[in-house]
Amino acid sequence: MKIFNQIKKILISFKQSIRRFPLTLTLSTLTSIILIAQLEISKSENANLHETLSRFAMILALSIPVSLIITFLFERYKKVKKSAKFLIYFVSLVFLIIYYLFCLEKFDMVSTTRFIALNLAFYLIALITPFFYNRENLELYTIKLVTRFFVTMLYSVVLQSGIGAILFTIDKLLGIHVYSNIYIYMWFLICGIFIPGYFLAGIPNEDEDILSIEYSKVLKILLLYIIMPLISIYTIILYIYFIKIVIAFQWPKGIVANLVLWYSAITSIVIFLIFPLKDENSWVKYFIFYITKIIIPLIIIMFLSIGIRIKAYGITENRYFVVALGIWVFIVMLYYNISKIKKNIFLPLTLSIIAILSVIGPWSSYSLSVLSQNKRFESILIKNKMLNNKTIKPSANISDEDKKDISSILSYFERYHSFKELKYIPDNFQISDMKSIFGFEYMDIWYNNEINDFFSYMLGDLSTPVDIKGYDYLFSFRYPKNINSQSNSRLKVEYSYDNQKIKIFLDNINVFEKDLSSIVKNIHNKYGYINKERIDLSDMTYIFETDRLNIKLIMFSINGMKDTASKDNIKINSIEFDLLVRIK
Repeated sequence: MKIFNQIKKILISFKQSIRRFPLTLTLSTLTSIILIAQLEISKSENANLHETLSRFAMILALSIPVSLIITFLFERYKKVKKSAKFLIYFVSLVFLIIYYLFCLEKFDMVSTTRFIALNLAFYLIALITPFFYNRENLELYTIKLVTRFFVTMLYSVVLQSGIGAILFTIDKLLGIHVYSNIYIYMWFLICGIFIPGYFLAGIPNEDEDILSIEYSKVLKILLLYIIMPLISIYTIILYIYFIKIVIAFQWPKGIVANLVLWYSAITSIVIFLIFPLKDENSWVKYFIFYITKIIIPLIIIMFLSIGIRIKAYGITENRYFVVALGIWVFIVMLYYNISKIKKNIFLPLTLSIIAILSVIGPWSSYSLSVLSQNKRFESILIKNKMLNNKTIKPSANISDEDKKDISSILSYFERYHSFKELKYIPDNFQISDMKSIFGFEYMDIWYNNEINDFFSYMLGDLSTPVDIKGYDYLFSFRYPKNINSQSNSRLKVEYSYDNQKIKIFLDNINVFEKDLSSIVKNIHNKYGYINKERIDLSDMTYIFETDRLNIKLIMFSINGMKDTASKDNIKINSIEFDLLVRIK
C-alpha cells in the first residue's frame, strides 16, 4: 500500500504543478518533443531542418525560466491589471523572437555561452522574484529547492533505470525489437515532463510560511563539518603558497587565478547557504566574519595574475569571464564587510546582472575580446612594419614569437568569431592564405617544427560540401582500431592498422590495394613535423580508378612521429579516412 500512496502523492504533485505552472510545463514538454524530433532527423539528410529544430529547442529552453519569472511576479503582485499582464507577456515574447532571429543565427562559441549565461541569469531572477524586495529567508527557500531538486533527480534516475530495464528485457528475452533511440527519448520525456512537474510542486506558495521550512540536516552536516573545514584548510594552503612566492620573488603561475576564482566563488555560495545558522552556531558566525576578510587579498592577487596575462595576450572570452566572476566575488565580500543590514538577495541579484552584462551589449565579453585582439593584432603589425595604408605587407623576417602571436590571433577569430571581424585582412581570407598575405606559414603555438619529433595533420573545416557525385558507397574508417572491415552484398573493404594498407574485394575478388603510408609520406614531405589542424581538402583527397571501380579517398586526420629505424624516417600512429566507391 505504501508504494500506491507514494504514486498517489506524485500524481497529486503533478496536478498542483499543472494548475500553478501550466505555461512552464507546456514549454518544457515541447522542448523535449523537439529534441526527440531533431534526433530523428539526420543532420546529413536535412541540415537546415536539423539546425532549425536546434534553435527552436534552445529558445523554448530559454523561455522556461522567463515563464517562471512571470508566474512568480503575478503571484507576488496579485493586483496587477490585465493590460499590464498582457504587456509583460508581449514584451517577453518580443524579446524571445528577437533573440531567436539575431542571437541564434549560427551555433558557435558566442551563441552557446550567451545561451548558458542568460539561462543562469533568468533562473537566478526566478529564484529571487518571490523575495523581491523586502522579504527575508531566501536562504531557507533556496535550501528547500536544492533539496527538492536532488530528490527529483534521484526519482528520475530510478524511473529511467526501471523503464530502461523493462525495455531491455522485452528486447532481449521476448525477442520484441526495441528501437535503440527509445532509451534516450525516454530520458528526454522524463526531463521535460516528470522532472519539472515533480520539482515545481515542491516550490512554496506565496502565502506559505518560509520559517516553517526546516534546514536540511544532511546539508547542515555537509556544510558545517565537511565543506567549511575544507575551505579553511584550502585558505591556509593558498596563503602559504603566496608567502612562498613573495619570499622567492616569483610571480604565481597562471593556474592560480582559476584556483582562487573557483575557491572564492564556492565560498560565496557556502556563506549564502549557512547564513541562517549564524545566530545559532558560533562556528558559522566566526567563519563568515573571518573568511569574508581573509579572502579579499587572495582575490586581489588573482586580479593581478590575470591582469598580467591580459596585458601579454589581450582579452578573450575566458579571461573576461574570469574577471567578471572575480568582480562579483569581490563585491560580495565587500558587501558582507561593509553593509550593516545584510540581505542575501544581493548575491543572486548581482550575479544575474553580471551574467547578463557579460554577454549582451558593447561591454560584453565578445565585443571587448574582438576589440582587444584587433588592437593586439594591429600593434604586432605596426611593430614589424607590416602595415602599408591599412594593407598587410608580407614579411618573413619577424621573430618566431610574433609569428606565433599572429597565428594564434587568426586561430582565435577562425574558431570563435569570423575573419570579417579582424581588421586589415582581405575578404574571403583563409588560414591557407597566410604565406601569400603574411609572408610565412601558420605557426602552431605549442609546436616548433625544427625540434619536435611528432606530426599531426587535421583536415580543415569544410566550408563547402564534399563532392560525392558519381559514387555509390561510403566506407568510414574515422576511428582508429575500431573497425577493420566493412562490407555489403558485393563489396568488402579491409584496412590494416599495422601496415596502413587498404584492400577492396568485389564479389570476393581482390580488385584494389593501396598502401596509405606512401600518401602520408608525401603529405609529410610538404608539411614536416608540425601540429597542423587545417590541411587543405585537396591535399587530403586522392582519386583512384581501376577497370571495375572508381575510388575517392578523403583523409581526416594523420598522426605520427620520427622513426630513424624506418626507411621513410617516420612512424604512422593512426590515419582516419572515408572511402567513396562506385562499381562500374
